[in-house]
Amino acid sequence: MRVLIVDDDPDCRLILQLMLAKLDWDLHFAENGVDGLAAAKVLQPDLILMDLLMPQMTGLEAVAAMRATPALAGTAVFAITAMAFEQERHMAFAAGFDVVITKPFSRRHLVEAIQRQFPGLELAPWKVPA
Repeated sequence: MRVLIVDDDPDCRLILQLMLAKLDWDLHFAENGVDGLAAAKVLQPDLILMDLLMPQMTGLEAVAAMRATPALAGTAVFAITAMAFEQERHMAFAAGFDVVITKPFSRRHLVEAIQRQFPGLELAPWKVPA
């Protein structure tokens, strides 16, 4: 599975990388919405994990541009955000995000959300920690 992680915070990118490391997926990274949109067009990822608040282009702007791009319109895009208010969640879904995950979150929470989005995805022999 090819995954694009888009976040301006290097610590957040590293945490997501470590959470997904045991899955042996093809991970790619971008530091802002502009670079994330460009990378998504080239990589055609299966899943994009993207922060909402970034410089140059927010996650809301980037996902709206992705949804307007035919090759990316059906790509699974998860918002990874510290913005926990219901209004922000509604804005994220309205912009085109499929899932909103609020920071902080566990590896289990992330993997379970991925499994719900990709029900046929085989993650064995990796076990989600309790």
